[in-house]
Amino acid sequence: MSFGCKTVTGWVKKAQIVMTDVSGKPVTRAEFNAMQKEVARVLVDFYSLVVN
Repeated sequence: MSFGCKTVTGWVKKAQIVMTDVSGKPVTRAEFNAMQKEVARVLVDFYSLVVN
């Protein structure tokens, strides 16, 4: 599945910006959600290592 650059750029501009990352670039809602899921998964993995 491929996206044209124009389409992706347009979509990012329309996406809700929730915060900026450490370099000051805007982070969209979708990117923020993806990061949260990844962090949660890592924490669960870490927790299961500690408990077991």
